Amino acid sequence: MTTDLSTWLLEQIAEEEGRAQRMQHRDIDDGGYYSCPATRPAGTDYGDLPSGEEHCDCGMPAERRRLLAECEAKRRIITEYQQVVEWYARPENKHHPAGEVSGLQIAVRHLAEVFATHPGYRDAWRP
Repeated sequence: MTTDLSTWLLEQIAEEEGRAQRMQHRDIDDGGYYSCPATRPAGTDYGDLPSGEEHCDCGMPAERRRLLAECEAKRRIITEYQQVVEWYARPENKHHPAGEVSGLQIAVRHLAEVFATHPGYRDAWRP
């Protein structure tokens, strides 16, 4: 069992990342008619229904990108956390509340950065 919080969290993130990378398009076992177009073999006759990756309508690629971006943001937060812990470990830096606030602000900015392409995100919020 891992006792170091940072190491443990990084292991959890690696598992999340692996699940995201293994995500597949939604497929309904009915011959493909109701499935995501990306699961329909090219050249198969589905009437006027499109087929191929470029016609994906299940949202999986966007969901995968979001999950992978969240994993990366979490890794950056852990890196910031490790740096703050090292800083506070020095005797001359004990009891500095401004440092704690600064660390939390950086963490929140990294979490928000995942949504940088969403309406309302401000460049001033970037870490």
